[in-house]
Amino acid sequence: MLRAKSAFFRFAAFRSIGANGSRSLASVAQAQVANPPEELDEAVVGMILESLKERPQGEALDDVMQQWKGSVGHKAVNKVLEQVKDGSVALRFFNWASKQEVFSKHSFHSYRLLLQRLAGKGARGVLQEMHDGGYTLKKKEYASIVSGLLKENHSEEVIGIVQDMTSSKNFNHSVVNHLIRTCYDMKKPEVASKIFRMMVAQAGSQDAVSKAADDGTWTVWSLLKKESDYNMTIDLLCREGLLEQACNVLDKMLEGKYEATTFTYGRLVDGFLRLSKFSEALAVLDVMAERGCIPPAIVYNQLIDGLCKAGKVEEAFELSTTMVKNGCSPTLYTYNSLINGLCLQGKTDEARDFLQEMADSGYNPDVVTYTVLINSLRRDGNFKAAVDVFDEMVSKGGCVPDRASYMPLLIGLCKEGCVQLVQEFLEKHRARLDLGSFFHNLLISTFSKHGKLDDARKVFRELASPELVHFNSFMSALCQRKLISEAFQVYEQLQKKGLVPDTYTYTILIGGLCDVGRTDQALSLKDTMIQNNCKPDSVTYGILRAGLLKAGRRADAEQLKAQMPAAAGAGPSS
Repeated sequence: MLRAKSAFFRFAAFRSIGANGSRSLASVAQAQVANPPEELDEAVVGMILESLKERPQGEALDDVMQQWKGSVGHKAVNKVLEQVKDGSVALRFFNWASKQEVFSKHSFHSYRLLLQRLAGKGARGVLQEMHDGGYTLKKKEYASIVSGLLKENHSEEVIGIVQDMTSSKNFNHSVVNHLIRTCYDMKKPEVASKIFRMMVAQAGSQDAVSKAADDGTWTVWSLLKKESDYNMTIDLLCREGLLEQACNVLDKMLEGKYEATTFTYGRLVDGFLRLSKFSEALAVLDVMAERGCIPPAIVYNQLIDGLCKAGKVEEAFELSTTMVKNGCSPTLYTYNSLINGLCLQGKTDEARDFLQEMADSGYNPDVVTYTVLINSLRRDGNFKAAVDVFDEMVSKGGCVPDRASYMPLLIGLCKEGCVQLVQEFLEKHRARLDLGSFFHNLLISTFSKHGKLDDARKVFRELASPELVHFNSFMSALCQRKLISEAFQVYEQLQKKGLVPDTYTYTILIGGLCDVGRTDQALSLKDTMIQNNCKPDSVTYGILRAGLLKAGRRADAEQLKAQMPAAAGAGPSS
């Protein structure tokens, strides 16, 4: 009675002060130091729960945990865990309670409540602690934890939980199988595949399929409880490259009352294609026909694309004919694969004819179709034809070009020095192109190299925010044409924009000055360069020394040679 009365007065005091939290609970906790009760009682639990409504992050709860002197019972722990919303707060309280006086271990129900609050995050350690304490969760409870982790993209923690489970000699195979299904059903086949791979490795790839499901060890057969399990298992086996085992499961499936889905057949086709087993992949179509399952376009497309990439273009065209005979209409993907196959064999003329046939059949080529053909013509060195196809794509095809359609083409044109084609291409399509920093620099260099300074100047001036590399390229072009005054105007513009000249910048200008015999200015610019904490390199010294020698200033050249750091090298011989 005295203890109950004491609790009543403490709770009444808390009510009278108000529910603002930590001061009331702290004072109650401090009162226990002198005369601790046997257990955290109902009155104090009531205070904790009310404080959590106002302060869900658990500050008041922290006060109690820091100052409480006494024991805590399972009932109190469960009441608090039922109300705590924050998983980290729940875990702090859970760990604190286990360290109190006369507390043996948490109850199974307490662990369940904690796992619910954690919502998967941090569950691995808690599950291991439960296992060590002799507690075992049901399959659905494990699945709930895994679902929570997958929703938050904590895939690695799921793998860790399974690793902990399988490290036990007596782990429950059915729980692991249930988790594989859970991951797969949640559209996380890559996680399901990792767990599956772990189990196959543990059992041995042969034993995993050859052993019966009832010999006490894990096997693939133990997964097979319903129709969807067969489809899932075949998919997982195909992902692991275990095609023979996948076919065994398919045979078992078809012997019974189940039917494989078109997706499952497609996975088998994909698996065989990955291993370049084309006859086996084609045999899957025969199995589908025997079962009255009409292959959809996606399965035909897988095979046609695989055959084309392997150079079996004739077989791919034959299969496309069979596809039409069987009442399955080709798709844009079908045509793109066939065009790509022809291009890979260098048959670009046939590819262009087929492109027209494709359009005549009512299929409008897309940017992928045209890009395949453009790149093929470019690789063959037929740049004029490649540009013509690009023009056709924009004018007739109505396609919006992407960077993949013109980046390789422009690079090829520039490297091959097809300046006129570059000029014509830019004149027609500049507004459609996202050239970027790299392309602008490439164009400046290309035009400069081939004497098209006006075009280089135009590209440079259209830059809204030119970078140092653009300034350097344009100044180099100007210096090569001995337009030193304009080069220094660009140099001043560079500095006004807040850019810092580098060694290459100064070397370009020093070289330009030396070329026109202005060696005094070149030497002065070298001094400016050093004052600006930019070190001349061996190229800088070599160009400057060569300029001095050319101007007949041998003594100055020798003096410069003496000033050169050892790392810069000796430069040209006198």
